Amino acid sequence: MTFQFKIQLEAVTSPSVWRQISVPADFTFSRFHRVIQAAFGWEDAHGFEFRDTGKNSSLCIDLTMNSPLFDTESDAESMNASTTTLSDIFNDGFRKLLYIYDPDEDSWIHRITLKSIECGEQQKAVCLSGQGACPPEDFGGPSGYEDIKAIFSTEPDSEEADEYRVGLDLDDGEVWDADLFDIKETNRLLHNMTRDKVPYELIKRIAAEIGKGFVCFINADTLEAESIPEECYTTYPERAPRQVCKDVFDKVDAWESRICIIPPASYMLSIIMENFIEFFIPEGDAWKSRLLKAISRKHPLKNFNLVLTGSPHQQRWFDYKQSWLEEVVMEQLHNGYHEYDLGDDEWGNDEWIEVI
Repeated sequence: MTFQFKIQLEAVTSPSVWRQISVPADFTFSRFHRVIQAAFGWEDAHGFEFRDTGKNSSLCIDLTMNSPLFDTESDAESMNASTTTLSDIFNDGFRKLLYIYDPDEDSWIHRITLKSIECGEQQKAVCLSGQGACPPEDFGGPSGYEDIKAIFSTEPDSEEADEYRVGLDLDDGEVWDADLFDIKETNRLLHNMTRDKVPYELIKRIAAEIGKGFVCFINADTLEAESIPEECYTTYPERAPRQVCKDVFDKVDAWESRICIIPPASYMLSIIMENFIEFFIPEGDAWKSRLLKAISRKHPLKNFNLVLTGSPHQQRWFDYKQSWLEEVVMEQLHNGYHEYDLGDDEWGNDEWIEVI
């Protein structure tokens, strides 16, 4: 089954910016997010969320790291974009949704309308038509974009226009083309980002592995996965690894196409612990001060886990951390992290895997 959507940017006119796309109904919202990014030409450098009616919505689909989970007063039902599919939400009775890109700053609101439901076994997203260039990011959202277009239209030789040229990486005398839309290029991007799939169950498994400090390798052809302690990965080949690690190295090195998923940096774990304490443990709860004290000492993660063990917040921390680690895995997969060629200490080819 395939859904045909029209997606239009709000608050952008002359010209309006929209895309009509055909998307398999079994795509997750996480993947749909990347389809929208590719179809419009966004840089995927900010957070996102899907909502039914905006700020006071009763439904929010995101990666569980953004609102409303951080908004303890929100009544919106939160759904995980990594596991919720388009067919879970869209049907004949539910045809409209908002996609909000960079909700904390520029807040680019896209109005999604389901135009038709088609039968068939389409495997990838396709752009059918569209209009208007993708606005530049980090220039003040829709109002900032309208200012850019106005300056290039009325004062193209002004100092302000030159300043915009620098920020937009335009040549001297070049003006912003608000009408630019290349459907062939758009479909090339969509084709590239939908060429392979990694099942969610594998993502969960890899997330758990990197959470324990393991580096994971995925065979891009078979989706077979292997893992080794990060210490073995970072010291090879300068220092001979343990036999079990060497066996994995030999096996992975024989794969024609592979990708490496590395654990998050320790400072990122510190940030996640601080966020959990701030947003999930109420003020006045004695556990809040105990956990803050734990992470202020040497070995914060060890102390944090010791204090949290047996507390009423333990399971919620496990769920929160697992969800975040899954996002880390998907981010690395989506960004096409290059493999590390263990044989000659060089970065390998540009193979990468897309997430469903």
